[in-house]
Amino acid sequence: MHGSDYYIIIVASLIVIASYFFNGISKRTGIPSVLLLIALGIILKYVAPILGLSNFDVMPYLGILGTVGLILIVLEAALDLKIRKNKKKLITNSFLVALLGIVINAVFLAFLIQWVVGGITFSVGLIYAIPISIMSSAIVIPSVADLEDEKKEFMIYESTFSDILGIMIFYAARDNINATSFAEASWSIGSNLVLTLIVSVVASYLILLIFHRLKGEVKLFLLIAILMLFTSVGKLFHLSTLLLILIFGLMLRNQFLLPKFIRKQIENDDFVEVFSNFNLITLESSFILRTFFFVVFGFSITLASIFTAQVWIISLFALLLLYGSRFMLLRIFVSKDVIPELYISPRGLISILLFFSIPEEYALFDFETGTLLFMIIATSLIMAGALIKYKKGPKAPDVEKDDIAVSPVVDESPLPSPDEIEKTE
Repeated sequence: MHGSDYYIIIVASLIVIASYFFNGISKRTGIPSVLLLIALGIILKYVAPILGLSNFDVMPYLGILGTVGLILIVLEAALDLKIRKNKKKLITNSFLVALLGIVINAVFLAFLIQWVVGGITFSVGLIYAIPISIMSSAIVIPSVADLEDEKKEFMIYESTFSDILGIMIFYAARDNINATSFAEASWSIGSNLVLTLIVSVVASYLILLIFHRLKGEVKLFLLIAILMLFTSVGKLFHLSTLLLILIFGLMLRNQFLLPKFIRKQIENDDFVEVFSNFNLITLESSFILRTFFFVVFGFSITLASIFTAQVWIISLFALLLLYGSRFMLLRIFVSKDVIPELYISPRGLISILLFFSIPEEYALFDFETGTLLFMIIATSLIMAGALIKYKKGPKAPDVEKDDIAVSPVVDESPLPSPDEIEKTE
């Protein structure tokens, strides 16, 4: 190994250690650790030449981290979604707020980007607007730990739906960017969705059955590898295979979604063990990936890009649109008491991942990446300020959660047995 290789290992180890301490700082100060990781990446950019890493190119790693990151985020979000009949209204309202929030923000921002940049179609503006319109559950979920139960549950569901819906809407828009009519785009998206849904349901059933019959202790990472393989192969055939990850996670978390003949073949204890271990591995893997992705993002940006007129025009309009539309949606679907939920809408990992997933042929050299940095910093600080100001009364006991590693599941109750499920059906 060369000396520079050891430097890379040392730096990587220190980044993980720093990320852990950043979580503690975040809990005490209210400043999201995401901002601290981005700042660390910016610092490393100027330290790299001193360590002989001046030619270190981070861009190839962003693509790999992005692909794996999207899979883990959707899987983690699906494992968080405990579907319960008594929460039907809460789930429905949070879904509508998340969906309409993305659509309203993306459409208006697309027109703005088309006007500011110039010389582009609305479709191209849309694939740049969607990433800026998605809430980051990686930041939201741990940040709302001290809110009242109803507010906390709503924010967990909304941010999770925002992640999942945002990713699917982005890829649907990207893959149909050259559609000549609305009817053509609708047919393409609809047929692709139906085919993907069928493949995803069948594949999820098969994976669970195969996994149940596997012998040996080392099989959880095998399962993750199989899911990534299905996703990557599906992408080659232009299928929305992230839906496979979503369906698999929902089935693993909500056993009643499985057909009876499959439930009878798999003991409930097996489900509990698989879910517990698999959830832990997903969280740990997400921690590492998010840590390095935010640092690499900080390493890749230029601070000067945040001070251009274009960045300020798009970002300030985006902020006004975000909080204006959010206020309206929360008042319609939730309640008159919209504080502090109104200000809890940070942009983060999903925005960055999708931004770097835009094909090169649609790259806008006149679109400043500083817009992403501006939105991440502004929305995170606004959220932090609102949460610090908001007090619910007696503070709940601290729970070990952090905004990089842990996304708490909505319901910690054990999975029901097959007999209990049959009684409820």
